[in-house]
Amino acid sequence: MVESLRVLNYGPSIDGRRSSFLDGIATGNHEIIRPLLAWLLPQISMLQKRAYLARFLVDVEIPAELLLGEDMNKLHAQYDALREQFKTTHRHLESLRQIERDPIKVKEQVFELQKERDHLQSKIAKLKCKLQDVEKSDELLEAVEDVKSHKVEKSKLVDTMIEQRQALNLSLGP
Repeated sequence: MVESLRVLNYGPSIDGRRSSFLDGIATGNHEIIRPLLAWLLPQISMLQKRAYLARFLVDVEIPAELLLGEDMNKLHAQYDALREQFKTTHRHLESLRQIERDPIKVKEQVFELQKERDHLQSKIAKLKCKLQDVEKSDELLEAVEDVKSHKVEKSKLVDTMIEQRQALNLSLGP
């Protein structure tokens, strides 16, 4: 119990009064239980996370004489490397959780995009009505589509050229 509270960074020092602290918990002493609960309950979600992480991040104490062996030293180094990998993976997971979107905002964005789509569809319908009276409207539409595709292709080529110039500048150095 005391070790768990130490891992959770319980504020008041328990080390000097360890036996009286454990006796107080066992007997339900209000002077021990109330401050503990007052510290624990407001931050329960953060402490749950800390307890989860502690299982993987608390350093396993190995006597120095055991670490003198080559095999044990390699295992301990592998253990440290795996702990670091866990830290990195957990940080990445937490950053992904921060990015998680609010469903209400997503619904609002979907609604705005639907409104924009409806507006564009009505605009297209109006333009088609205007084009019905124009001679060779099909040829005109094909020409417009060709111009649009050429503009998109040109834009992609310009972007590629910029990226290649930047890569060239980086490879040449200062």
